[in-house]
Amino acid sequence: MGFYLDLPEAHGKALQLRRDHAAEVISMPKHFRDVPRDKTLVCVVQNPTFDAAAICFDHQELLRFALGLYDRPVEWLLLNTDEVIKMKPHLAEYLRGERNWRE
Repeated sequence: MGFYLDLPEAHGKALQLRRDHAAEVISMPKHFRDVPRDKTLVCVVQNPTFDAAAICFDHQELLRFALGLYDRPVEWLLLNTDEVIKMKPHLAEYLRGERNWRE
């Protein structure tokens, strides 16, 4: 597991991302390479005490969430990468780089 987005409220993180960060709700991508280069894929997992907004950074990470290993509701979102970098500036080089990890 890797990177998570911190948001003000513990619950309703998908709503917060849509409302405050222009996230777009999508169906789960079949493959990570289907994610546009200027976007970041986020999977919001609803837990009993908090929602986790996870950045899916490669195909294996996508599969971890897609296979339902968490047995919890999930929502798939696309965010502009620049918007993610505003929230997590230390990921700028990683998210804007060659991103060979996409393959």
